[in-house]
Amino acid sequence: MADMNLNKIRVNIISGFLGAGKTTLIQTLIEHGIYSDSKLMVLENEFGRVDIDSGLLERLDVELDSIVSSCICCSGAVTLQDKLSDIAVRVAPRYLLLEPTGVARLSDVKRIFCSARVKEHYRLYQIITVVDAVNYADWLKVSKGLFEDQVRFSDILFISKSACCEQKELERLCSLLEKIHPHCPVFINESSLFDYLKKDVMNEASNGMPFITVFNQIPNDFETCSFEGKGVLDLFKFEQLLGRLNTGIYGDIYRLKGIFPCGGGKWHSIEYVSHDYQITDLEFVDDIPMKLCIIGKDLTMNALEESLRNCIV
Repeated sequence: MADMNLNKIRVNIISGFLGAGKTTLIQTLIEHGIYSDSKLMVLENEFGRVDIDSGLLERLDVELDSIVSSCICCSGAVTLQDKLSDIAVRVAPRYLLLEPTGVARLSDVKRIFCSARVKEHYRLYQIITVVDAVNYADWLKVSKGLFEDQVRFSDILFISKSACCEQKELERLCSLLEKIHPHCPVFINESSLFDYLKKDVMNEASNGMPFITVFNQIPNDFETCSFEGKGVLDLFKFEQLLGRLNTGIYGDIYRLKGIFPCGGGKWHSIEYVSHDYQITDLEFVDDIPMKLCIIGKDLTMNALEESLRNCIV
């Protein structure tokens, strides 16, 4: 039986605190052709009564709409549902990029997309939160709960304005994000994020790859290799792979972490550090993909990807 979700409008939410660079990221994603092969619409939410940011996007060749004077996570929730119903009939895009106001709680926005009315036409696909590397400490003081909510309910974290920060400050920020939302992919440079998203869109279009991969460089010349998808792993083969990680054929691997299913509705977490690993049973996992992240140096991504594919049932 065909997956009915494939016919629904895919929603990518671009979140982030005030001034983090949400509109700039949306503009750059479109200019780099991430969604060039799909019908795209952008829906912006302005908390004030004047719609400013949409003017920055009007020159781009995409459908554009906005909700002003109310925040879609609370007082504007019904307005958002009405707008989504209208868009599904009037525009019927393949992708919808939704930019909430900077003070929206992602947990509440996500809850709206779980309602029966919205789920009829839409599938919440990815949530990207833009984290301001320069001003994040100030926003933590203003509203720690809101900052943590936006990080915790994200699928991808993108650190903006990283070129304006010292390396130690970036490391502190990455450590903070890991503490708030373990296993969440973090991107510091735009090109790596674009590669990740482009592969994801291509994977969605072809529906032929069991998972997508992304390679990224982080401070101190470390590298990360992330795998994400809906594959189910053979636990025995996966543990055989873990036993080969210290041989050097995949590069120098210092850490592997993530969550994965192994059939029968069972999910596990994996923690690998310095040649030792622990696999732990998870009580329950929501409807999320398998996620694995490897940290090391001189990583051979192709070899890692091929070995992981061999572990998929």
